Amino acid sequence: MGLFKKIMFIFKRHYLKKKGYSDYYIMHYNEELEKGYRDKSFSLKDRKWAYKRGFWPFRIQQYGLTEENYKGIFSDRDYFYLYPINNRYSRWIDDKLTMKYVFAPFDRFMPRYYFHIMKDRDIMKLMDCPKELKPDIESIILLLENKGLLAAKMASGTYGIGFYKLEYKDGLYLVNKKSYTRDEFGKFLLSLDNYIITEFVEMHPDLKKINPESVNTIRVTVINEHGNDTIIPFAFMRIGTKRSGVVDNVAKGGMVCKIDVKTGRFYDGQVLKNHVYENVEYHPDTHARLEGIVPNWELVKKTILEMSEYCPQLKWLGYDIAITADGFSIIEINSHHGLHKAHEYPPEVSNFLFSELEKKKKKYGLK
Repeated sequence: MGLFKKIMFIFKRHYLKKKGYSDYYIMHYNEELEKGYRDKSFSLKDRKWAYKRGFWPFRIQQYGLTEENYKGIFSDRDYFYLYPINNRYSRWIDDKLTMKYVFAPFDRFMPRYYFHIMKDRDIMKLMDCPKELKPDIESIILLLENKGLLAAKMASGTYGIGFYKLEYKDGLYLVNKKSYTRDEFGKFLLSLDNYIITEFVEMHPDLKKINPESVNTIRVTVINEHGNDTIIPFAFMRIGTKRSGVVDNVAKGGMVCKIDVKTGRFYDGQVLKNHVYENVEYHPDTHARLEGIVPNWELVKKTILEMSEYCPQLKWLGYDIAITADGFSIIEINSHHGLHKAHEYPPEVSNFLFSELEKKKKKYGLK
């Protein structure tokens, strides 16, 4: 970066900070947003229209944006302006290990945590690690040989980035289905930095029938606006495919279903093609019908509301959970989860976000 660009960046950063924009917005989102507006796969007219109104250009088709309706749909720019909605308390859940400690009273609803790999601290045992194991690579390998399945996750990753399914099967060590020798597997583990080795959560048999290769997670949105009025206004299920591999992320080729929060019914399967959602009735690989009732749904709602009330400082949460045979397991909790179909948000979600936006703009003197 040249001297002039550095000076301009410092000036712009100072200006945006005074207006309430976070370092995350300044260092990441603002750059990505501007890159999106240079994407020539969209017309210049559409890029200019979207930029002026704060949306990614692909949202025009995805949301069906028009001059008449865009003001009622929460924009990408406004959403990232709100970051962090939970202020300094976001750190309680942004890191999976911190989350595990904070929500210790609800530990039975979280995976077992065995090891923490950090290049500057080597390997550390975590709270659920068997006492006889040592903090070393050999013990992780022995644990995998004993369990058959483990997961390796970035301590603060999201969107399924950096997730590894670890398997030991017929004398082979597998990482996301790729085979390693014992020595190669040990070297792979040593290459990880700030990774947690955890229990691999096994899905409920009914959901496993739809797609057995990934943990088909459910995103549950929680709003606790005033600290004593917790609600679950929105939820959806993500389902993996052969294309998405061991993760269920929609952008990587996974699928999504709506969930009726009251009943737990999942329905209206969809895939994302060229940024547009298309309806799908059956899973493309297993041919299972994408409709049914989420098992243990009442337990999910009851527990998640209790957890959210336990930490009233957190007013906007996105729980990612896996339904299991005897209940459910929380994979992570997001403090600023991505916008998912903002044009279909129920009033409770849209009203909350617009209210938060209005309060922040007023605080920083923006119109």
